[in-house]
Amino acid sequence: MTPRERLVTALDHREPDRVPFDLGTTFVTGITRRAYRSLLEALGEEQRADPPLFDPVQQLVVPDQDILDRLGVDTTALAAAATERPTRPAVAVPARWWPSRARRPPPPQRACR
Repeated sequence: MTPRERLVTALDHREPDRVPFDLGTTFVTGITRRAYRSLLEALGEEQRADPPLFDPVQQLVVPDQDILDRLGVDTTALAAAATERPTRPAVAVPARWWPSRARRPPPPQRACR
């Protein structure tokens, strides 16, 4: 099966030839810089430069395409190129939808013994 057929088959709740493999296409399936360094060492590729960060807060990297090919990854990330940084949210959300600090439940109380 091709990666596309494998993914579509799994999404149709049918059994593909193997489980589709995703690595680094979203924040959920990302790989941290440290884990990626360890992966490169295991593959004998420790001389490579660090790839760019996908998410600096979580230290998620953008894996190199040839490494993804070696691992048999079935997915790829697609994103629209941003030409400028947005100055306001794409969707306006009424302030009443966000709970204020006053309406948050109090922290749980610990029982003293």
